[in-house]
Amino acid sequence: MLSEMLGEIAALPMVSLLGAALIVVSVLGRRLLVSNIAWAITGQTPAKSLAKRSRLPGLPFKFPNGQGTEKFFGGRSAARRWRIQYGPIYAIWAGLKREVVLSTPEHVQAFYKDSHLHVKATDNNSGWLFAELLGSCVGVVSQGRWKRVRRPFEHPFSRPESLTRPKAFIHEARDYFAVLNPNIQELTINTSNDLKHCPFFMVASIFFGIHTTAQRDELKQLGPPREELFRHAFMGGMNRYAITKYLPGSALALLRQFQGKWEGFVKAAYNRSIQTGDGTIVPLFEAVNRGEMSMQELLQTLDESLFANLDVTAHAVSWNVIRIAHHQDIQQKVRIEIQANNNSEKSYENYVCRDDTLLAACVLETSRLHPVLPFSNPEAAEEDKIVGGYIIPQTDVIVDTHAINIDNPHWVDSNSFDPHRHLGQKDSSRRYNMWRFGFGPRQCLGKNVADIILRIILCEMLNTYELGLLEEEGITGVKLQPDSWIGLPNGVVQMTPLKLDE
Repeated sequence: MLSEMLGEIAALPMVSLLGAALIVVSVLGRRLLVSNIAWAITGQTPAKSLAKRSRLPGLPFKFPNGQGTEKFFGGRSAARRWRIQYGPIYAIWAGLKREVVLSTPEHVQAFYKDSHLHVKATDNNSGWLFAELLGSCVGVVSQGRWKRVRRPFEHPFSRPESLTRPKAFIHEARDYFAVLNPNIQELTINTSNDLKHCPFFMVASIFFGIHTTAQRDELKQLGPPREELFRHAFMGGMNRYAITKYLPGSALALLRQFQGKWEGFVKAAYNRSIQTGDGTIVPLFEAVNRGEMSMQELLQTLDESLFANLDVTAHAVSWNVIRIAHHQDIQQKVRIEIQANNNSEKSYENYVCRDDTLLAACVLETSRLHPVLPFSNPEAAEEDKIVGGYIIPQTDVIVDTHAINIDNPHWVDSNSFDPHRHLGQKDSSRRYNMWRFGFGPRQCLGKNVADIILRIILCEMLNTYELGLLEEEGITGVKLQPDSWIGLPNGVVQMTPLKLDE
């Protein structure tokens, strides 16, 4: 351990070593001086106005995380506050990295039209722990490496392949609800806590096929330590700067323990899949054996698809259930639509794949009103960009998702839940007016299966239950879990079995 520590310290870039100097100045409370030191240490060129050559407005650096922790744990309220104070384009600090925030569709289009050429922040500007967890996954790597790592995963998540998956997904969903409520009786659930593993196991079935009970148990056991690691990563502090990873209180030991168990699970699943012929883990493993991607790239992309997205999919499922439970008139219309398309298994499977249904529109509208993250993940262009009258000098850029999805004149009566607004609307009209799977040519690998999964979960619930939101204040009464980096809702919903004639 000591030799490893000394070796890593010797290899640290000067920016990490000099970062410690900010502690002393921060204690003195001189915010302007701290920010100037941060600029000097990083060597970053600030964005400047074309007309006045003035620096882009933004927040001062605050040790140790800048605004890097607040943008996750308090990002929804912070985004509105910062936008009011600094305008539609401004800058924040994520650790020692500067991030330019865009808040209008015009600015987003100007920056993201060539996003396939952008460079992602390998540590998401969150520090060494994030980099160790996901720095080699397909969602974080860039350019040629991104194309290479993505290639083996493209077929399992392609649109044609996604259309073959509803039967397996429906089976997974029914198994899940049979365990959750075996006697189909009235049940009160916390939408985030009780439903989070339903989409998780549906995605896992793509890689590992039909799970054994032992595999399910092992995946569930891996979840809590992995969630804790993500919280540590986004909380920053000593888990941000590589020089402090060996100090007491670091998440290094937990990280190594998780990585070892995760690799063991994946290798065991691969050996089982060789025998069963089920799942896509075998061709993915073969891609590693052929040298098309490394074992680390495989393990981290699987992690990204499952554990990193555990809270992401839980957020999406939870808000969809909360919304459909609250809007009883919409719920009844969707249920009628489901029943009209449930005459046969094939008809039902085709229905959940269609994009022109009220069900599909409900999922879209929920995603618009409840974006998974308050800010998109950081990425930088290879060349200087002119956006909103400012020169952005190859600096990381993020998007205020609430500003795009809701505080946007494109959306009439934007705070209202109106799924009908999406019916008959082309995807092109939403391109830069709604953040969901990313902007521009480079978008989320799982976008083709995500909607199918959400629709199936809603269908399976509405086929069997009347859903009611148990909040006196309705949607505004739903609070967020305080320790959740993604802001999971604490929605409480009552599931009441439908009468036979409903």
